[in-house]
Amino acid sequence: MGKKISWIKVVDYETAGAALRAIYDRVRGPGGQLDNLYTALGLRPHILKGADQFYRASLHDERNSLTPWLAELIATHVGILNGCPYVTAHHGRNFAELFDAADEAEAILAALQAGADPPALDRRARAVLRYCEKLTREPDQMAERDVEDLRAEEIADGEILEINQIVAGFAYWTRTVNGLGVALAGERLGYGG
Repeated sequence: MGKKISWIKVVDYETAGAALRAIYDRVRGPGGQLDNLYTALGLRPHILKGADQFYRASLHDERNSLTPWLAELIATHVGILNGCPYVTAHHGRNFAELFDAADEAEAILAALQAGADPPALDRRARAVLRYCEKLTREPDQMAERDVEDLRAEEIADGEILEINQIVAGFAYWTRTVNGLGVALAGERLGYGG
């Protein structure tokens, strides 16, 4: 038996029934990997389907207008803020793969991990990260001014909705991963995974 990947029972591909296997085939990453998180959700396929559908709509739908690297950075930042190594590793790698400069991407990630202001980001991205941090840490303190600050950086309301949904969605994902003890054991990181 391999390394433990969750504190609860997981349903791996080999032991899954036909219906669950079909869901697993749909939720695999671009590189064909079935993430440990999904096998941990395999005990309730209806929850897995709904969670994956929301994940893909908020983060990877081609109709979204946020720059893909910024969407991944938001997900990563929520992972960091919520102390979730699984989300931080996966989405940090995605961010680094999508960002134009590898060295700058690693410096941005290191700064966020250290709780510092990340270098190499424009005012717009910094405003997004401030909104992300406040919504993650102090959701009860959110005010209309927080949205106005994003608009001041020429972020459209549709993009604000996308940012909000990524932050909210990754509050769910980090709590799911942390609460079930999902580990990175055996997973490849990034879009190739």
